[in-house]
Amino acid sequence: MVARIAIAVAALVWILGAGSPGQAGEVHDFHDAVADATGHYRQAMFYLHTGNGASALFELDEMTARWDAVAQRFAATPPDTYSDDKAWDNTLVAVSEAISAGLAMAEAGDLDAAWSLLAPIRGALSGLRQRNGVFLFPDCIERANGAFERLFVYRHEPPDFSAVDAMNELRRTLAVTAYWYGVCHDTAPAPVADDPRFQRIMESARYALDRMWDAMNKQDELRLINILRELKSSDGLLHLLFG
Repeated sequence: MVARIAIAVAALVWILGAGSPGQAGEVHDFHDAVADATGHYRQAMFYLHTGNGASALFELDEMTARWDAVAQRFAATPPDTYSDDKAWDNTLVAVSEAISAGLAMAEAGDLDAAWSLLAPIRGALSGLRQRNGVFLFPDCIERANGAFERLFVYRHEPPDFSAVDAMNELRRTLAVTAYWYGVCHDTAPAPVADDPRFQRIMESARYALDRMWDAMNKQDELRLINILRELKSSDGLLHLLFG
């Protein structure tokens, strides 16, 4: 009797747990498929920004195919992690429409309009994850990029070194940027962390951020501006290659 009960309990545990690997697999498959599509998205945005229309069109075509595959597989049956998201349908449709509109503008030769139409996609996908309690490495990169964007304002609007409040705000903005760069450096998945390009970008960026403290403390406006210009390249590459 005890043996039969043990077997029955084991069978019940197996049945109840049988869905878990599949459910986990579904959400990982979704994230991997989205990452595949957004890799081409980042490349397309880079080419649109630099005026390389032909390369942008190639990347947008690739993104279209991969996003269509995401929509076909997951639109009607979201992974459990996202199953209660009331904006699931709207988000996937919005991304599809943005890709289509951006591609049309790129084909028409209006690269600036294409970039503007495609730009909200990053925020839409980040928002999807955030409202469902998902935080992936691309979200860390987005936080680092966003923090640097606020810091880069000082490139064109240098601080008043004599104003206490202005300097405290600069220190806060610099600290937040350094924090997120540190988090991304420390939590990068192995394939990223082991990539020499990631190591070079992070080493360069974090060294520059450290130098900013010295430039700020010495009230060296020109040096501060030059460091920010240097950081802009690292920040862009971080998003392009690993965002």
